[in-house]
Amino acid sequence: MNLSFLETMVAVLRHGSFASAAADRNLSPSAVSLQMRRLEDYFRQPLFDRSSQQVRPTAFAHELAQVFSSTLQTMEDLRYRTSHAVEGEVKLGVTESMQALVLPPALTMLRSKYPQLVVKPVRGRSQTLIDQVKSGEIDAAVVVQSPNGGARRLRWDLLLQEPLVLIVPPDAPEDSLEALLRKHELIRFEGSANVGRLGMRFLAAKGIKPRGNVELQSVLPIVALVSSGLGVSIAFMPDRRSYSGYPVREISLGADAPQLKVAFVTRPQQDDSRAVQAVREAMFEAVAQREE
Repeated sequence: MNLSFLETMVAVLRHGSFASAAADRNLSPSAVSLQMRRLEDYFRQPLFDRSSQQVRPTAFAHELAQVFSSTLQTMEDLRYRTSHAVEGEVKLGVTESMQALVLPPALTMLRSKYPQLVVKPVRGRSQTLIDQVKSGEIDAAVVVQSPNGGARRLRWDLLLQEPLVLIVPPDAPEDSLEALLRKHELIRFEGSANVGRLGMRFLAAKGIKPRGNVELQSVLPIVALVSSGLGVSIAFMPDRRSYSGYPVREISLGADAPQLKVAFVTRPQQDDSRAVQAVREAMFEAVAQREE
């Protein structure tokens, strides 16, 4: 039995579907389904009820996940039980939109737990940071994953996935996307940014051609312009605290809203690096604190 199949099962339980687990594990949905069948063959009982359109985990699946999670944690504890401290230097790329969200809690935890580990944050846009990970200029990065997926020769660990929202001036009375875009110009993210591409694809699919020629590279100035009544924008808002000085109103784009994925990306050959592993764990803890 392959332990990675159990990790996939835990991902299915965590996300609620094979498709979401596939994105988390960087697999195809069919590969996830095959792994679950192999586990069911191994344990000789079903892990999921497939009688309805959406698969539902059985009680045995939850029991197995609980046992495996406990065992995996014990194995990780044994793996990192060593007389040698986690030390060294990790160059960590972080996009501007994620810096305030993940850096304070992650660095606080790392400095407390691994005082000999030095993390050097590097600011950049997602594609630039991904290229720097590939070339070895930096060790890891927290980036927005491309709508077309990530580079296969890198390791992608999904940190969070959130729908884009429409942000509008706080006193705008309209509630529908069409009405707001008829009245207001669209303040866009630069076209090469993943947020910008997702937003424009979404509008094109609905046959909407927005007005406006203002393009910016980061969230804060866009939120500031929207707050001032100068337009509306389709945005990714991972940390509302960063924009508290610029009140805006958020409107859902509906069930088919584009989903933005943020991942921790590294080179596969660094899987045995205790320093990189420590930073990865800190990133997941930082995101978990945000969701509490």
